[in-house]
Amino acid sequence: MGEKKKYYIISDLHIGGDGELEDVTFKSELIGFLNSLSETGDSGEDVELIIAGDFFGFWELSTVEGPVQLDFVLDKYADVFHAFRKAGESVRITYIVGNHDHTVLGYPGSKEKLGEYNIFLDENQHLIREIADEKIWIEHGHQHDKFNEIEVPGSELCRPAGFYITRYLLSLAGLISRMGRKNWLVNVRCVQPLNALPRWMFSSYFYLEMHPLLRLAIVPFLFFFAVSIVLFMLGILDIFGLNSVQYLYEDFLKPFGVVGSVVDTIIGIDVLILIIFVVVSIPLFIVFRDIKSALKRYGLVYEKKEKAEKERAYLEGARKVFESDRSVKFFIFGHTHNPFLLKDGDRYVINTGTWLERLERVKSFIWPFPAIFYPRYDLNYFVISYDGKDTVIEYHRIDKIPSTKLTLLQRFLISLRKKPPAVEIPSITRTSGFDG
Repeated sequence: MGEKKKYYIISDLHIGGDGELEDVTFKSELIGFLNSLSETGDSGEDVELIIAGDFFGFWELSTVEGPVQLDFVLDKYADVFHAFRKAGESVRITYIVGNHDHTVLGYPGSKEKLGEYNIFLDENQHLIREIADEKIWIEHGHQHDKFNEIEVPGSELCRPAGFYITRYLLSLAGLISRMGRKNWLVNVRCVQPLNALPRWMFSSYFYLEMHPLLRLAIVPFLFFFAVSIVLFMLGILDIFGLNSVQYLYEDFLKPFGVVGSVVDTIIGIDVLILIIFVVVSIPLFIVFRDIKSALKRYGLVYEKKEKAEKERAYLEGARKVFESDRSVKFFIFGHTHNPFLLKDGDRYVINTGTWLERLERVKSFIWPFPAIFYPRYDLNYFVISYDGKDTVIEYHRIDKIPSTKLTLLQRFLISLRKKPPAVEIPSITRTSGFDG
């Protein structure tokens, strides 16, 4: 059963949004991918493209409400959906909803409208497909996320916490992004993981939004702040007669004349700031700890333990499916935007990632400069087929240059740091033996 089938699986395109979010930055790559599917019609295989939720970004689209959202998106991105229509003439295209686009199930005529583009809207919350007498379970994955659970799919009244974060943070960011010194707020939905948002906001303010003259004035103090800490510690030793720091100025800085005097002044101010910081550190620690606790309650900050618990929820969801039906070999979901392929016993858990740009935190090699959020794309899709001997999982990644450009200062501050690696998923995995 299903030996001649080939399943292409993608998710989390998030097409549509307010203001700057309306730009589908991967449009040419998506159209190219769909055109390549159109050419598979002559292969003799039964090919199906499955879109595993969050096809549309309806939560990000507040300027248009209700059923008109679908019409707006179909008209706005006519070239994209023309490519879907063309691909659908050669392959079957099936779409299930996620949390960002579940309301399409409640919009009258949605099936018919999407059907005009050869996209079949399946109202189920998961799909079952077969390959070589084994089952593939496909869902979006928001079912295991307490901030994004949808109790009544299709109801506009069903608005979990994640909706309000998206609607009043992401959509607003899209609308006002161009008002800033640089167009950076639009990237709010690209931050990975979501709990990094507070750090990303501060980092973006410092490198992109702060007045250039103010940043220019602050940068020298940050460069020498680490030196000031060393001098502060040596100064403490000097109080007890254990060390003298006078040589630093006399033997090293003094020969540089005015430049040495300026550096000495900067370091002196840094030391003064450090002394003040030490004095107020206890009350500051209490305040920051309380702020962090509040952010954790809202799911905006979590430690490694909480992060592991969130990831475990998806794995436990997969295992429940495996236990309820032993013929299910593959559990596939999206939602988290973090692609992976995991072997769990003799079963496989796959996350399909996202086609949105991703920003991942990289620490500056000079403390205390804010971390930099490094951009990259992982335009992923998985293919599952049977070659006559094994069920084969193919992982494909379409290369794309990031849309977000780092400033010269940002590039310098991470020049000695290891950049986030490309997703490490084997290009070919045979289920008779895990490759990689």
